[in-house]
Amino acid sequence: MLQLVTGDYGLSFDQQRFQMSLWSIMAAPLFVSTDLRTLGHGSQEILLNSLVLSINQDQLGKLGLEIQRVSMFRDCIMQMPEFDR
Repeated sequence: MLQLVTGDYGLSFDQQRFQMSLWSIMAAPLFVSTDLRTLGHGSQEILLNSLVLSINQDQLGKLGLEIQRVSMFRDCIMQMPEFDR
């Protein structure tokens, strides 16, 4: 089982944001591997971000798709029912 390491293992704030975003786009289960009682404010904001959580928990449960990769940058898209018009 893979776990989010947000708030743990010395990741920078940006690395924590990246991991949470990527896992949400890929509709991965969100298991947190740190003591939530000692979680820093920035890490709490990442884990409790309602928009990111809604992407991870959308009704369709479809994975995001990588549509372009340039160097270390990746563009992904994801179908979500509330945004399809």
